[in-house]
Amino acid sequence: MTTLDGSRFTLSGQTGKYVLIDFWGSWCGPCRQSNAYLVELYSQLQEKEAPIEFIGIACREDSDKNWLKAIEKDGLTWPQANDRHRPPGESIAALYGIDGYPTSILVSPEGEILFKDHHMDLEEPMEKFFDIE
Repeated sequence: MTTLDGSRFTLSGQTGKYVLIDFWGSWCGPCRQSNAYLVELYSQLQEKEAPIEFIGIACREDSDKNWLKAIEKDGLTWPQANDRHRPPGESIAALYGIDGYPTSILVSPEGEILFKDHHMDLEEPMEKFFDIE
């Protein structure tokens, strides 16, 4: 996908790293409430120099206006992309079978999905793979 800053983000380009894909929406109350947890988690992982990249995928956005405001207000500093900018029939959310928001997917460096659930349930896998509390 093309991220907010215009760069390309691909899973194949993250060789040797875990990737956390966060599916969320500016319109989603639970997404916005739990973004503070992701901001803290991201900060902890960056401090530990953990081999992980985050990517936020905004879903079901009517326009970019509210999405951009939410990114700024919630302090989301990792790459962000908007699923609405994908060609028709190529939705990332549909590709991963996302049917509720927020949903996070943790992908191993080998491309295996290790976790798929609400990102407030990430604590256990993050402790397991990255030794954080």
